[in-house]
Amino acid sequence: LTEQVVGCAYPVFQHLEYLGAQSGTIFQDDTPVCIQSLLKENQTLEKGQRTGMQTTGLVCVGEEHTVILYYSGRRHAGENLEALLAHRDCALPPPIKMSDALTANAVKLIQTIVCHCLSHALIKFKEIVDSFPQACQNVLHALGLVYDHDDQAKQQKLSADQRMQYHQTHSAPVLTVLFQWLEQQFENRDVEPHSSLGKAMQYLLNHWHELTQFLRIPGAPLDNNTSERALKAAIRRRKVSYFFKSTYSAQVGGVLLSIQETARQANINVVHYLTVLQQRSQAVREDPGRWLPWNYQDTLRESVPALAA
Repeated sequence: LTEQVVGCAYPVFQHLEYLGAQSGTIFQDDTPVCIQSLLKENQTLEKGQRTGMQTTGLVCVGEEHTVILYYSGRRHAGENLEALLAHRDCALPPPIKMSDALTANAVKLIQTIVCHCLSHALIKFKEIVDSFPQACQNVLHALGLVYDHDDQAKQQKLSADQRMQYHQTHSAPVLTVLFQWLEQQFENRDVEPHSSLGKAMQYLLNHWHELTQFLRIPGAPLDNNTSERALKAAIRRRKVSYFFKSTYSAQVGGVLLSIQETARQANINVVHYLTVLQQRSQAVREDPGRWLPWNYQDTLRESVPALAA
């Protein structure tokens, strides 16, 4: 039954992929998945070959609409994003790519503006604040001010350029002081580099440029929470169904979940939308761009007089 629905909706998924590739900002992350055929394949693989499997969530934010895409298999988020961006219009500027700092998220062959998740840095210090209260509070307070400034920019409904300028005025001085303080901790040997505190501080210093892109790039996000929220849909499905039988069934599931969550993001009735895609499957195949979550109702209304005539 799922395969039948996806067969009718697949042209829409392909069109969503194209739109996602043209987006200005893309959030990406992975979560584990179980695929039985790959588990069986793992038993025959040689040492050093990739055995892991994951579901990638890509949240592609455009000027008008957001597209959410899911891919399950052996490829990491960076590889899935690279495959998607192969369909990007070469005349467009590089997209903003938000993720954590794992190498699995890297896109190697296509240029992107790399941003790293400030929330990941915060979590590292929250986890050890009981052991190093004073040092951690210094970092948490500074980064907390940055988030306060971002909230204020949202409340004032500032444009991307205005938001960047707001952060340059209010957040940049705070971060400059924090950066100098972090460097002094190592120069003065006030922190053991291999301790949990030292590693958390070094993470900030190592990725400082990518963590603070919002000071230089209009519209650059602070964190990857958008992608992590999108992956909750895949996690809920994993908890209910536990596994896919094959890579094909994983692909079918990814297509359906992509359409479902993109439709949910557009605040439409998902059941009604999937029903219409099946009822108008021929029209969807002929022109999927007119049957996207945010315009299918207009297309449906336009087609009613023609049907009546």
